[in-house]
Amino acid sequence: MRSLGPAANVRSGAEADLFAVRAATLMTVFIALSVVVGRLGLDSRVAQVLAFAPMLAAVPWILQKRPSMADVGLTTRSFGRDVLLGLWAFLLELPVTGAIAILGTLLLRNLPRPEHPAATTLQNTHDFWTIVVTLFMGAIVAPFWEETMFRGLLFPALRRVLRGPVIAALISSFLFASIHPQGPVLWAALASVALFSCALAQMTRSLVPSVVMHFAHNATLLVLAVLASS
Repeated sequence: MRSLGPAANVRSGAEADLFAVRAATLMTVFIALSVVVGRLGLDSRVAQVLAFAPMLAAVPWILQKRPSMADVGLTTRSFGRDVLLGLWAFLLELPVTGAIAILGTLLLRNLPRPEHPAATTLQNTHDFWTIVVTLFMGAIVAPFWEETMFRGLLFPALRRVLRGPVIAALISSFLFASIHPQGPVLWAALASVALFSCALAQMTRSLVPSVVMHFAHNATLLVLAVLASS
């Protein structure tokens, strides 16, 4: 399959700069909100909604106009093919990510054990609605949001500025990894997930395959966490 270019339509270097700065600003706000709602001791379901809701509402601000999913590569063009590509990529990505995660754990075993609040919540609760909301936020909202921000906006912007996809993919992927709470032990593994997503977006000019792959990845890990608690 030949490369079709990035999913988002970034028309100029100035627009690329603006997209990148606004996406980075929004991720900084998200991290700050996550810390604040966490320290307030709110119910995990309320905290997740409070952290994500402002992020979704800010998409028009990034795009400087009314939101159009097509602007960031979310279209129904070749939808069936894109879904199948995403599932196929998930089957390729999961063993690669797993191997890198094991390697990172062995090499960085002196660092704190990597944990994710969503997985920890699912392992320690039997409340039905807590499980439902955590699965919804982790397996549906997070993939949609993160793919839009990182592969729909930041990756194309960096690609335009850096005049090529490789370095842009590496930078955006490690930024993606660094915002996750698991810590440095899993940064390389998380970056590998992001690199698969960048490749899918670059090859198909659509975010649908990467969203599907990301959904399948998160859903698999979270369902395993639920099963571990039962």
